[in-house]
Amino acid sequence: MSYVVDIISHVRDDEFAKKWEVKVRQLCGFTGFCHAELFAKRQEIGEAGYDYLAAYCWSSEDFRREALERDFPGREIGGATVERVTCGLAVELSKFSPHAHGSAWLVNPFEISDEEIVDVLDMWDKAKDHMVSRPGFVNARLLRADGAIERYGLVNLAQWESADQFLHALNDRAYEKHRERSRQYKLHPSLCERVACIEGVSTNAAEVAVRERAQ
Repeated sequence: MSYVVDIISHVRDDEFAKKWEVKVRQLCGFTGFCHAELFAKRQEIGEAGYDYLAAYCWSSEDFRREALERDFPGREIGGATVERVTCGLAVELSKFSPHAHGSAWLVNPFEISDEEIVDVLDMWDKAKDHMVSRPGFVNARLLRADGAIERYGLVNLAQWESADQFLHALNDRAYEKHRERSRQYKLHPSLCERVACIEGVSTNAAEVAVRERAQ
């Protein structure tokens, strides 16, 4: 899977989420589009300077590239500031489902350098063993920036049944060593609500289109 991630700040339009959903539904007509999600920040866990984060998923890098070369909606809504990152799916701890139960999302863009990426991946891998064993964990995806890192090298999207369950796991004494290690890096975690999830063509349909194009 290939992703586009928009980190959205300086939103002054109370109707931003509704306007985003209307615009982004245009992507349903793009070949290879799987789904798009919009997360609204509800509680800062660290220094999260954004208001929303949008994640757009494509079945292949080629389809994503084609969409970016066309009139890709989502950046021009309400005068917001958007930082865009193209990513691949580095880790998926359970199969993504737009209908999975769980109302709280940890959203965490990692502002790291190319030199830090190996150590940060190791840190995340060790920390996730604690998180997945705690009550309330649903799933997580770790997205890794394509090519040389400009600002954000990783984006973590983790779903929990409730904010309280996530905070309990985060503040557990057993997690302290992971929390201390994470303080070496510039992370931007927040608890979010997923306010929109738009589904597109199925992955199978996209794969058929790829085969037909190859022929």
